[in-house]
Formats: sequence, structure tokens, C-alpha cells
Amino acid sequence: MGGNQISKNGSVRNNNVTVSSRRNSRIKNRLSLINPEFDSSNSSDDINSSGKNKYKISLNEHDIDRHQQLHYAWRLVWETNYSSPVGHVLKNRNNVRILDVGCGSGVWLLEMAANYQNANFFGVDIVESFPTEIKPPNVRFQLVDLQNGLPYPEEYFDFVVIRNMQTEFTVPEWRETILPELQRVLKSGGFIESNEYIWKIDEMDAAFNLLFNAWKSNYKERDIEIHIAKLLPDWLETTTTCTFANTHQETRSHPLGTAGGEVAKSFQDIILNDFRTNKSRLLSQMNISSKRYDNAVMLVQQKFQSDCSCDGGQVTKQSLGYLYPKSIIRLKKSLCPLIRRKRTTTTGDNDTLNGTQNFKDNWSDGDEDNNE
Repeated sequence: MGGNQISKNGSVRNNNVTVSSRRNSRIKNRLSLINPEFDSSNSSDDINSSGKNKYKISLNEHDIDRHQQLHYAWRLVWETNYSSPVGHVLKNRNNVRILDVGCGSGVWLLEMAANYQNANFFGVDIVESFPTEIKPPNVRFQLVDLQNGLPYPEEYFDFVVIRNMQTEFTVPEWRETILPELQRVLKSGGFIESNEYIWKIDEMDAAFNLLFNAWKSNYKERDIEIHIAKLLPDWLETTTTCTFANTHQETRSHPLGTAGGEVAKSFQDIILNDFRTNKSRLLSQMNISSKRYDNAVMLVQQKFQSDCSCDGGQVTKQSLGYLYPKSIIRLKKSLCPLIRRKRTTTTGDNDTLNGTQNFKDNWSDGDEDNNE
């Protein structure tokens, strides 16, 4: 990785931060001034485009709120912060390393770090929406452009989590860079856990179809797969040279609209906000007026609020729902003939998650709430 160095305390320093023309113009100036280094604060305070790079995250309140809203929605759907069988390892072993790829505001890492204080948590993102000063001592954040690779040596992490990233990269970027990097930094016996959502449309009116079809077309033109959750396990098997010992995928579904409860309301708000914030991008290909676009969004909102018929608190009709696939993949790296990048330093920690033998029986280990 060129200028990346790993110090004795496990922190990562990037001595040669450059800003390529691929980066989003909204963050170019900021990144060019930053020489990122992990913050070693010991505070225990609670912390409650254009171009090849398709990252659309920007430094504004909407994006931070959206990331946190998604996090809490996932918790409600899965009733846990993670599902891989690693809970006993996080509780009982020192110096376990966990990586959150595309960590956003860092809310998942901060919750996990509070519950597992002997583990070390790392978060990477292309923009600095995570806390840089007040944070737990076992959490480290770094600015990273994933298309340039991860600034860590091979087999460095016991557990890698990637969520809500399906629209951030093109299909070639996923297959040629992102997925190979995830398996490169994962220890043998470690787990990769992905969590994305899929649109499940049974029937919807003209207003929604107008917006949704434009939304799909926009991503398709940029070679972005919006339903990547269905493809990630197979892609990992076919785009890397490693053997993945076990793969498990579970899907839960939930209706949208007011009758669907707190989760449905969260995803309803996310959809509507996505339509609003992508207005200029979608208008360019829809050949409609700004007023008609706004009216379509309003009609979709009304549809969410009125299309459910409830009986005794149970949803009996819903035209639109979300599917939530979660993939858990365990890497068996002893069968991996990967051409590795040169490691310039060693970490002195070769622990893996080999204590988890019965993957199929124990995959739903869950977090602190479900792992006693």
C-alpha cells in the first residue's frame, strides 16, 4: 500500500494521501489537506458524482441521519448487532480485531466497542462523518478510499462487516477490488458478514413506478447492481482464489408503510428522502418538470400511509415490502493460493476464530443481547 505503515500499537498511518480525479468533488478539497492517523483518545464518553468512484456520501446532516436510521432499522429487523458466531470470542479473547467497511457515523462500532471492551474495532470510510476526538479507546477510524485498497496487512482481522454499500461501487469494482480486499485482510477462520436490502415490489401505482424505474435505470447506466445482496456470496466464491468454508444466508421481510411499525416507518422515510435528494440526477433522464417530480414523491408518501389494511394489529395488505438478506461467510485460508502484497510490518497477533467449529449449528450467535 505504499505509504501505509502499521505501528506497534496497531494504529495505521497513511503518509501519502493523494486525491485522485475519481473522488467526489464534495470531498476532494478536504481529503487533500488530511494526513489521517488514528486518534488515541482515552475518553469514555458515550457517543450516542461523477467519475469512476460512485461514492455518493457527503458531509451533511441528512447523510449522517440516514446512516444512523439504517443502523437502528437493522437492529430492529435482526434483533442483534451481528449474527456471525463470534460472540464468545469477542467476550473471552483479547486483541480480537473487527473491521467495519463503510462505517459512516460509526454508530455500529461505538455500540459494539461499549459491549466488548477487550476487542479492537476499526472503521473506514471515504469521508469523515465519524467522531475524531470523543470516542472509546478501543475504536479507531480512518479515511480510506476503498478503490485504492485497505491500509492493513493480510490476515489482520478476525471479523469483517460491510453494510449498506450496495450502490457505492460498480460491478467490476466489487469483483476486482472490494471483495478481494475483504478476503485479503481477513484471517483464516474469520467471518465476513454483509447486510443489504432488496426492493420487493408486488404492486404499486404510477407515481412510484415513475420514480423507481428512473432510479433503477440511473444505477444500471452506471453499472451498479441494486440487488447485490443476492450476488455477494457467489461473487466471493468466484472472484477470489480463496476457499470459503461455510456460507449462510438468511432473509427476513417487512412491509412498508404506517402499519408496518417502526422498521417500516424508517425504511419508508429512507426511500422518500432518497427520491428527494436524487431529484436533480433523476430529472435529467425522466423528461418531466420539477413540479411533477415533487408531486410524484408526495403521491408515493400518501400511498405508504394509506395502502395498508390492518386487522387486530396484523398487516393484511401491503403493496411494497423490503427483503433483508444477511450473508455470513467463513474463510478457510489454508486453501488460498493468493498472491499476497508484501507485508512491511508484523502485528504479533495470530489469533483466529478457530474456536467456532460448528458453523451451521451456531451461525446465529448474535450479540450481547442474545449470546449469554
